[in-house]
Amino acid sequence: MVSAPERPLPPLPPAAPAAVVAIVCGLPGSGKSTLCASAPAAMAEATATARAGPGCGVVTHHVCLDALEREARGGGGGGSPPFDREAWRESRGAALERVDGLLRTVAAAVGAGVAGDEVEGGAQPVPVPVLVLVDDTMHLRSMRHAYWRLARDRGAGFVVVHVDASPDACWARNAARDASTRVPEDAFLRVRAAFEAPGSEPWESGDALVRVRDGDLAAVWPQLGRAMARPPPAPPEPAARALERRAEGAAANASSAAHAVDALARRLVGAAVAAAPANLRHDLAAELNALRKDALAAVRRGARADEALAKLRARSHAHL
Repeated sequence: MVSAPERPLPPLPPAAPAAVVAIVCGLPGSGKSTLCASAPAAMAEATATARAGPGCGVVTHHVCLDALEREARGGGGGGSPPFDREAWRESRGAALERVDGLLRTVAAAVGAGVAGDEVEGGAQPVPVPVLVLVDDTMHLRSMRHAYWRLARDRGAGFVVVHVDASPDACWARNAARDASTRVPEDAFLRVRAAFEAPGSEPWESGDALVRVRDGDLAAVWPQLGRAMARPPPAPPEPAARALERRAEGAAANASSAAHAVDALARRLVGAAVAAAPANLRHDLAAELNALRKDALAAVRRGARADEALAKLRARSHAHL
């Protein structure tokens, strides 16, 4: 983590969130941790330009799932047990909880007038941007979406950084690691086969997606700095409003269906009455219009159009 500058900072742009979750995803050995390690100094400069002018600092937090996984299997250095699937699963829950805790802390600090590390030098502490880097393969879209939902619910920004390196280069780098950090070959191949590259969903595309290709780490920082200035995802719709909206939609659909049935029923009545002998038309029109009203009532109660119109169709066709 990097502390903010000592002198007062300009306020954040109104739309810019105080915290941003950045998912750093890619194959094992793609360079994700290397990128995260260079983030503090690079982001301090990038966000100064993109968000608030010279002097704007940034507080970075690196949540590394590899490190959490090693902790879960009781190791942290040389000699620790090899990769363990259960520890891997445990580390995913721990990472989500850690990010949630950081976002809650930032939200509480914003309420008190400061975000991240307290910045002294003025009469009042001033918020600074907080960047939470989540370092993992995140090869499934659902994994990344869990963090998008968390960011949305906590009022934080969200961006995906895809470290898009050659699979062959990733394989070679992973193979060169020691046993405590190396991803097993079968696990690597599974991740590679299952990898769902970001970009197909609105919440992780466009300005919310930063791609790093061919190890060009320097290119990521200006893009990430701009991404941090984006508004956070829109908050979830209140449950009561969602129910209300669904009811409105159902009512609109029912109204539309009733209108269509009424139009068809009137055509059926008109054709049958026109084809009937003159002396029968008055009574037939009364009978068929009664069936038309029954059909409309049935549709409004939820019946399918063909079922609602069955009797009217049969009676009208008998006179055609």
